[in-house]
Amino acid sequence: RSGTSALSRVLNLMGMDLGQDLMPPAPDNNETGFWEHRVLQWINQRTFESLGREWDSILPLPDRWWDQPQIEGFRSELRQVIQNEFAKRALWGLKDPRICFMLPLWEPLLREMNFQPQCVLIFRNPIEVARSLEKRDGLPASQSYLMWLRNLIEAERGSRGSPRTMTRYRSLLGDWKTVVQQIGRDLKIDWPTSIEEAAPAVEEFLRPSLRHHQVDNRQLFDDATVPELVRRAYGAVLAAVDSGT
Repeated sequence: RSGTSALSRVLNLMGMDLGQDLMPPAPDNNETGFWEHRVLQWINQRTFESLGREWDSILPLPDRWWDQPQIEGFRSELRQVIQNEFAKRALWGLKDPRICFMLPLWEPLLREMNFQPQCVLIFRNPIEVARSLEKRDGLPASQSYLMWLRNLIEAERGSRGSPRTMTRYRSLLGDWKTVVQQIGRDLKIDWPTSIEEAAPAVEEFLRPSLRHHQVDNRQLFDDATVPELVRRAYGAVLAAVDSGT
């Protein structure tokens, strides 16, 4: 619910390969597409479930979960799909909600296969996330705020060992060209497609209908129903995005 689908498609239009077997759009969910590789998403999901977690869990995964015996089979499956689909790709990417948790499995595997993993983190106002989850799944805001915080913690911690960059969903919708340029600078990516070439398709894709549940940041910081830790964490997010660190 934080704009990962929109960002993935924009980077895809800039030349990042997402693979051929993508999940289809869902009219009542992601009408413009998920931009997730169907098989890789399924492997991540089964890995997650094997550890006793569902997509809406607020609990951390077990300590050193990636060393558990059942994980080796999933690691082998991932390696095979990556080898088959991406071995000859200079620039490819993966978007999946569980990747926030799965980085301790993915990053070493990619390095073993001589890929350089890099991470793009995108953030959205937690109130907007909570309203989106309430509309889609009927989740109470209290649970959504904790889910947001858990995913933030896991993504930040798991990406520390790799080059990374951060942005905001609102920035992507408001000025996607600057966001793409910043990602390219931070990660030293020479985009296969120029901004001028990609612009017509990107601007058709990022239409105003994507802008749901807009909330001013000040509303978040003034809202006592939002847990203090969530408000503090989002303040740290904004500072990190603004400073580039």
